[in-house]
Amino acid sequence: MNKGKASILYITHNRLGFSRLTLPHLLESAGYGDFSVTLVDNASTDGTREWLTSLTHPRIANITLNDENLSLRDVTNRFWRENMDSEFIGKVDNDTLIPTGFVGQAVRALRNPVKLGPVGGMHFHPEDVAAVEASSYAHNLRRLPNGRRILVQQHLGGCCYIMRSGLLSQHGLMGDVGYLKGGWTEYQWKLTRAEYPASYLYPFMFAKHLDDPRFGLSASTCGETHPEKLTEVGPEDFATIERRSLGKLLGNASLKKFLAKHGG
Repeated sequence: MNKGKASILYITHNRLGFSRLTLPHLLESAGYGDFSVTLVDNASTDGTREWLTSLTHPRIANITLNDENLSLRDVTNRFWRENMDSEFIGKVDNDTLIPTGFVGQAVRALRNPVKLGPVGGMHFHPEDVAAVEASSYAHNLRRLPNGRRILVQQHLGGCCYIMRSGLLSQHGLMGDVGYLKGGWTEYQWKLTRAEYPASYLYPFMFAKHLDDPRFGLSASTCGETHPEKLTEVGPEDFATIERRSLGKLLGNASLKKFLAKHGG
């Protein structure tokens, strides 16, 4: 195993304007020295493929151009299989500006003698998180042996996360059956049942999820020739939907049965 190495998957399918913002930020703002990025394009038709192949950054390990828009599960499983020699693996979506220093802080959390699944940046809008009383999720906060704090969860979003590659040897790849047809969420449920819960870094490191309409960004403001309509839901309705589920998500009480094993 390449100890200390972090390998990160970055998938594109059109939305070149977002990629022009988020990929350079990832390459320069990870806050960690030993990492590389694998770029996978899923049959883009807006110039994304040409732009990706023009890049020469030393942290870009590989560029794959798919002829069809493959599923997230298929692309991720292939990436996992090809990068199991890295100690840490992760993914950053092309509509996500990672928190500056995120990769380094996630690796720091994972370098603890504690069973952890994926570690993520907080991808919900800061105003939505602020609307949730901290006391409602305080029972899920843990301080790791090296002092880093996390908020333990059953699962988290896949827009930016890092985890130990050793979990793949123990628990396999993502399947294609189940309540949600396999995939990332059910894979995390499997890890949680095996007492490898997901977690957000705490205090929260906020990722900027650009397809949230409240950021006021669209394909056109990012330089697209043909703007995409990112959502049919307006900013106020979007906020209501997010806040309705966020408190329950962060304060998930079902984790109590094994949280005692994850420190104080």
